[in-house]
Formats: sequence, structure tokens, C-alpha cells
Amino acid sequence: MRPPRAACTHVAAGNGRAQCARMATVTYPVIMPDTSPPMPDTRTSVLLLRSGDGCEPYVRAFGDEGIDAACVDVVRFEFLNEEAMLAALAHPKAHGGLVVTSPRTTMAWARLPEARKRLEAWRHLPVYTVGPRTAREARALGLAPRGAREGSAAALGRFIAGEQMALASEMSPELPLPLLFCCAEERRPELPETLARAGVRLRELVVYRTLLQTDPPAGPIPDWVVFFSPTSMRAASAWPWPWARIRKATVGATSRTAIQEFGWDAEVAASYHDVGALVQGIMRRISHTKQN
Repeated sequence: MRPPRAACTHVAAGNGRAQCARMATVTYPVIMPDTSPPMPDTRTSVLLLRSGDGCEPYVRAFGDEGIDAACVDVVRFEFLNEEAMLAALAHPKAHGGLVVTSPRTTMAWARLPEARKRLEAWRHLPVYTVGPRTAREARALGLAPRGAREGSAAALGRFIAGEQMALASEMSPELPLPLLFCCAEERRPELPETLARAGVRLRELVVYRTLLQTDPPAGPIPDWVVFFSPTSMRAASAWPWPWARIRKATVGATSRTAIQEFGWDAEVAASYHDVGALVQGIMRRISHTKQN
């Protein structure tokens, strides 16, 4: 770079002649303020509608892919009919086993010392459960869960029907005893209907109710919403969000079927506890959208 040119200033010399005194000048660039709008945040955001329990693996896996994920619990639970539940658990000989489709039922039992004590007499009976979490909590109570890998209440119903029909043929002409089904105040019909068609008797006892969070979470509307249960769909459907442009994913077979009841479609459907399948499924859909 060439050195800056000096400016000449005339000064009076001692002999009366004007002489030029060289003074170096430097020109500095003018820095103008940046008035352009800020760059938008292009990171994809995912909202997981599930309780904080067990949410961390999902948040961490999405974060590893550069996706912002957060969990919101949209339901809370109230336990009901404790006396009736304890009375039913006091008579294992009047039942052919237990049916459990939600970890809330095992919570209803576990929170009462007397219920835990009475369950000891049920350990020799079949206990039919849906999903690994419910099965895990049933085992923690000393029970031996069956059918947990069936994946949905409807599939569990077919599993139970097969076992109970085989048992009925062995006991003929005596019918198997009814199964005790501790359930929610509002439960899906697939399992009871499947058992009714197969002639399997079921005694239903409501032990909890679900209360929905009808107000949407604060903050920006996410790019994706992941539903872990039909109940979470029912809660979210009341939110004044632009659902037509929000992309959706489901976890579990029941959620995959139920989402159509709300007029929605799931772009990604993953199995329970398969964190990688959910994350990679959403990543593939994002990549496909960018390519098009």
C-alpha cells in the first residue's frame, strides 16, 4: 500500500520566502450503522407433548441434530374411587387377572400402602399391560406383566382374547373369571370392544381422571408438534394455533391411529421409546422439504 500523501502548508521562512512544511494526513473509513434487519433464526423447533419424566433423551437427541426441542405436559391427573379400588383388590379369587393400559393405574396403586399390600395376592394371576413403562412399573409392584410388546390397546385386546379363549377351552364348561380393568374415567373403546366380541368378561373400575391444559404454552409457535397420546391431541386441538401449517409426528401405535380423528396427518410415526426413529424421521422430512 502506498503511504498517505502529505499536505503542504506555506509558512514564512527567515529569508522571507515561503517554504512548504509537510504534514502527513490519514483518511479513516466512515463506519455507518447497520440498519439491515436481523437474520431470522432458522433452527427448527419441536414441541413434545409429554411429561418431563423421560423427556431428556428426546431433547438431547434433537439438540445433537441442531434442533431446538422442548417438552410441555398438557395433562394432569386426579385419582378416584380409592375405597372401591381397595375393595376390588381385596378379592383376587373373584377375578382372572388384571388389565392395565396406563402407568397412571400403577401410580394409583403404588401411592397407597394398602393397595401395594393387597396386590401381593395377585402375583400368581396374569397381569396384562400396554407399553414398556406400564410393564416396568407393574414389575416394580411385584407383578408379572404380559403382552407389553403388543404396542396398543387393540393389539393387547387380541392377545388377551387369545389367552382367555384357550383357557376357556381347558376349563369348559366353566367360564374364566372376569378380568379387573382399572382405567381412566375416559378411556378408548378398542380394548373392551375387542374383549366383548371374544366373549371375555371385563370388570371396569375407574381409578383416575385426566384434566386437560387448555391454554397453549407461552412462546413462539413451533415448527413441529409431537403427540405421545390421544389425550395430548385433545388438549392441543383447543389451542388457537395455525395447525394446517404445523408439522406433526406421533409416538406409539394408539397415537398414530387417533390423530386422524382430529383431521390431522402425521408425517412421522415412531414407536414408544425409539428416540432415534423419531429424530431421524423428522430430520428426513426436513431434508426432503429443503430439497423441494
